[in-house]
Amino acid sequence: MRKFAYRQLFHCCTHKSASQWFRHVLDDKIVQHYTGMRTYHYISLRTPPRDPRPYNERFFDEPFPENRAVVCLYMTYPCFKHIPKPYPYRCFFVMRDPRDIAVSWYYSLRYSHPLERKGENDIRSILNKLPQEDGLIHSINTLLRPGGIYDGLRSWSREKIDDTDVKVFRFEDLFGPLHEETMARFFEFLGIMMSEADLKRLLDNYSFKRLSGGRIQNQEDKKHHYRRGVAGGWKDEFTPKVHASFKELTGDLVEVLGYEPC
Repeated sequence: MRKFAYRQLFHCCTHKSASQWFRHVLDDKIVQHYTGMRTYHYISLRTPPRDPRPYNERFFDEPFPENRAVVCLYMTYPCFKHIPKPYPYRCFFVMRDPRDIAVSWYYSLRYSHPLERKGENDIRSILNKLPQEDGLIHSINTLLRPGGIYDGLRSWSREKIDDTDVKVFRFEDLFGPLHEETMARFFEFLGIMMSEADLKRLLDNYSFKRLSGGRIQNQEDKKHHYRRGVAGGWKDEFTPKVHASFKELTGDLVEVLGYEPC
């Protein structure tokens, strides 16, 4: 195995953007064969295993362990820039349509997400009492809290990235019809020159069908963590009332992130 080109990899994200999927993929033995790196998930090492700080306050003054793939960094771009980093390194951020995030967050908090954080049980109780239309609007309001997911997304808009070692990937491309080709380019950016056979084996191991218990993409189970497996589901969930509320509440967020407006 050749010497890996980078001294550290960083996985930055928001919740509801396949963060745990990437964590497990980067921790897979196939990937580690090419990188020689184990993953480092700082949240797991905390007691309790969570970070209560808003995305825009997750600053780290000390470097993370070297020669590790640091995963699940739920933070804004300025917070990432603040991290002391060894050179050379690579960082990727997974951007997702904020409307799909709202729908995913709604179903997750209502049905499938383990209730670990303070207040999540109250949120589930509220969502179970509301009609779905009002529940989605409540979810959008929750995601808009200062330092929350939507603030995190906005901070990673492409025009704000001033580091050539950082790349923003769209969830919709990574898990779209060209999944294998896009993932090959994703690994190439990270310096992981994976063989076609290893890439296929890796993606088969973490396919939606395997993780969802045999369902194909777009075959929905609303109460499963892997609910649907395709992007754009918001179009089936947003009523005119939800559309109007989303636009009123989020302003130009969709356009700033490079997505087609409602």
